[in-house]
Amino acid sequence: MVKIPDFTSSSHIVGAPMENFIDRKARKRVKSKKGFYMHLAVYMAMALFFLLMNIATYKEENEIWFFFPLIPWGAGLLIHYFSVFGIFGIVLGRDWEEKEVEREKQRIYDALRTQMLDSPEEFDLDSKEGLDLKEYAEMEKKWKEDDFV
Repeated sequence: MVKIPDFTSSSHIVGAPMENFIDRKARKRVKSKKGFYMHLAVYMAMALFFLLMNIATYKEENEIWFFFPLIPWGAGLLIHYFSVFGIFGIVLGRDWEEKEVEREKQRIYDALRTQMLDSPEEFDLDSKEGLDLKEYAEMEKKWKEDDFV
């Protein structure tokens, strides 16, 4: 388990809020990695299915078609791979998901610590995904009570 030290110089980033934030971010990344592996498994199963269908319907003269649907799908799979892992790959091991969560927690912790030390006044754990607190407050002011169901 990643131990997150208590930063006494920045009282707004200590204890449970930071640990919860890091845990959410790490689990989100592990979930995206798991999604890629599911995509890869379906791709491989369908590739085998297309190959078997091609063999079963093969008559004469070069009627090899099984790879045609796999080419664009493979391109999409490659894009999915790069969106999840970047350029470098990963090898699965025992207890992979928990190890990945711990690894992601450590990466996120290191990045947050560096960011906090570089500019602590701009650091905010409670901001919404992609929204600064100021933007969220402005959006909230525009809402009317009648807008809600």
